[in-house]
Parts: sequence; structure tokens; C-alpha cells
Amino acid sequence: MKGLFLVYSKIDYKNPTGIEKKIISQIKVFNKSGIECEPYVLGNRNLSILQRVLFILPYTRGRICWKYESIFKDIDFIYFRRGATFCQEMRNFFKEIKQRNPNIKIILEIPSYPYDKEINSIGTKALLFKEKFNRKHLKGLIDCIAVASHINYDRIWGVRALSFINGIDIGAIKPRNINIKSSCLNLLCIGIFSPWHGYERIIYGLKEYYCSDQQHEVILHFVGDGPEKFRYEDLARKFNLTDYVVFHGKLNHRALDEIYNYCDVAIASLGMYKLDINVQNSLKTREYLAKGMPIVTGCPIDYTLLHNLKYIYEVSNDDSPINISGIVDFFINIKSQKSIYEISDEIREYAKKYADIELSFKPVIEYLKESDEYIH
Repeated sequence: MKGLFLVYSKIDYKNPTGIEKKIISQIKVFNKSGIECEPYVLGNRNLSILQRVLFILPYTRGRICWKYESIFKDIDFIYFRRGATFCQEMRNFFKEIKQRNPNIKIILEIPSYPYDKEINSIGTKALLFKEKFNRKHLKGLIDCIAVASHINYDRIWGVRALSFINGIDIGAIKPRNINIKSSCLNLLCIGIFSPWHGYERIIYGLKEYYCSDQQHEVILHFVGDGPEKFRYEDLARKFNLTDYVVFHGKLNHRALDEIYNYCDVAIASLGMYKLDINVQNSLKTREYLAKGMPIVTGCPIDYTLLHNLKYIYEVSNDDSPINISGIVDFFINIKSQKSIYEISDEIREYAKKYADIELSFKPVIEYLKESDEYIH
């Protein structure tokens, strides 16, 4: 059995993004399971300013070239992740593939569900309309929707659904070489900062913490970029926290590893309430676990619902400031029971046992193998 993993741009294997890391590891799992798979880069077109504006309309084309090629006639499956939005050109593309290769299985992955609130801002409401219009017509084109969720869905938009837990290639992530540089507590936030990260809550919490009597110095580190970064920077300046909030920008792997080595606690998303989500399954939480980091989270992490981990500190899933003293006490408490080296090793072993992609991606592998047996 052989297939293609459709990607929207060439993968940067030297310095991959979080999504690219996941795609690389998924392709690796396909091949390790005896299913031949390689990436296929869809073409891109340059859009004029007018074309970019018109892209929000239901029938217009976008940057991605959904063009049929003869290679699609001789494969058994296609796997692809949802892009910016569904469009008619994409539907026509899969329709032609189905006509020329009736037995092919086409699997669409959606990173979360439901996700409409993620694209329901004032500037993207028209794009959401286009999304809803086109996804009503996916039945008959898409054979299976693989959704990263702890909830078992039977069907999504009339298409068979298959739930799997987000995972990562634990072996590809270096364990921390712990190097604590000071007695202060270093907190780490990594991401392409968006509203649902909710990190303004921890900045407000730091403001309250430093306005009261505190016994421990706490430093907050931001690594990454994104639309919310400017807001976080403004808040840090406004509250005179520039000595305690450090913005490192985007970093390469080596520089990021150095920060991981001296940070104590990782901060997962604190704003999932903005999306009406009560359980999070982000790739970043998996990376934190693989690095052996204790985690602060605004709602339960899916793995921990099934397999308890005492190194998770859960705060309320709302807009209230984070109680920094609570995080300090949490870290002091776990550190009083074991060394930070033992804690890090234990968390990483937990990640190997429950968060590795070979285990989490198993439902997709089984679906394809069952389909192959049925066809042949």
C-alpha cells in the first residue's frame, strides 16, 4: 500500500515548525508500519491584492494550486491536513482524483473539532462562511476525517470520523540537560501567540504577585512570535514588569534547548475558554512532556484524563489573573519530594508511554490497513 501526504509548502527539515515536525513523524510512522508514504508539495500561485480580498468568496481560488497530476492515479491513499479554508477548487481536485482512481482512500485531518470559533473573529467571518459552504459538500469526496480529539466522533459533516490522540516523535526531542542558573523560578511560554493562549492572564498575575510581599523571584520567558506578542509586550511595559518578563523572539533549536535547560515550569494555553474548549490536546503540551517539564494549564490535558500525572498544575479556565504564588508553591512541593532530575526523567517516561506518535496514530494506520484488505 502506498500513498501521498499532501503539504502546502516544502518542509524545512533543518528547522521544521511544530506542524512540520508532526508531519515528518506521521510519514515516518506510515512507513514504519509498512505503508509507503512520502510528502507531495502542492503548487502555490501568487495572488494580487484583489485576489486576496476575493479569496473569502465561496467559489474563488486561493494561493494553493489544487491541480490533478497523473501520480494520483497509481496510489492507494491521500492524507492531508485542513488548510486555511476549504474551497471549490479543492473539491474539484478530489472529485477528479476519485473519478480516475475510484478505490483511493482520501483522509482529511482536522487538528481540533469544533473549531469555528478559531476563525470567527471580525476579520475572518466571511472566511468562515466560505468554510461552512464548502465543507457541506465533502461527503463523497473525503472517505474519512481523522480528528485529533479525546472524544469519539462517528461522523463529521456526514463523513466517517476517526478520533486519535495527538502525539509526537518523542525520540526526536532531546531530553533537557538541566542547568539551573539561579534561585528564581523560570516560567516558559512557547508558541505562535494567539488569543487562545491567554498568556495575558499570567502577566496580570505577575503584576499582582510583585505588588504583594513575595519570597521568590519569578521570571516569565516568551519564545516565539504571533499576533498577541505585541499585546503581551505592552502589558509588561505598562505594569513595569520588563525586569521579570523576557521576550526572546523566534529561536533555532539550539537556542531553544538552552532556554529549556534552565526553565523550571512550562505554561500551556490559558485561554481555551475563549474557544469553549475544556480539554486541550496541543502539540506544545506533548513537547513540554517530552522535555520533562512540569506544566501549568488552563484546563485538563487529554492524556491526564486517562493517565494521572502529578506534575500538572491546573488553573481555572477563565479570564482571571493567574495566582503566581500557587505556581511557586506547586513547584516547591514537587521539588521537596524528588530532585528536579528525577522529576524530569519521570515526566519524559510518561510521555514515552502515552504521548508517542506510534501509539497515538495507530487508529489511522489500522483504518488504512483494513481498507487495503477490503479492496484486495
